[in-house]
Amino acid sequence: MHISKLGRGELIAVVGGALLALGLFLPWYATTSNPNAEIDGARGSFSAWEVHPTLRWVLLAAAVAPLILAWIVIRDHKLSWPRGEATAVVGVAASGLMLYVGLVSKPGEPPGRRRTASPCRWRTRTGAAGTGR
Repeated sequence: MHISKLGRGELIAVVGGALLALGLFLPWYATTSNPNAEIDGARGSFSAWEVHPTLRWVLLAAAVAPLILAWIVIRDHKLSWPRGEATAVVGVAASGLMLYVGLVSKPGEPPGRRRTASPCRWRTRTGAAGTGR
C-alpha cells in the first residue's frame, strides 16, 4: 500500500471530490427581496444539502468516487475495466446534474423571483471542478 502509486490524475480527482463534498454545504440558492420569494417555504440562502433531499446523496456519492479510485490504485486491486473509467462516468453524470439544478430547474417560488446565491457564484465552478469537468 503506497500512496506514491497515485498519479497526478488520481490526486486531482481526490481534490475534486473534496471540493464537491465541500460545495454541497455552501450556499447555492438565495431568495430575492420580493416578499413572496421562497425556497421550501423559507427565505434566505440555502445550500444544496438543504434544498435537494435526494440529489445531495447522489452528489455525495459522486464526491466519494475518486476516493474509492485512489483506494483501488493504492491497494493495487485488479479490475475488469480500465482504471478510472467508472469515476469519469460518475463525474460527467454529476456535472450534468449540477448544471440542470443550477441553470434549468432551480427550486423556489415564484419561478422568476429566486436567484443563484450571488456571493457564491463561484460555487458552480467549485462544484464543476469537484466533478472533474
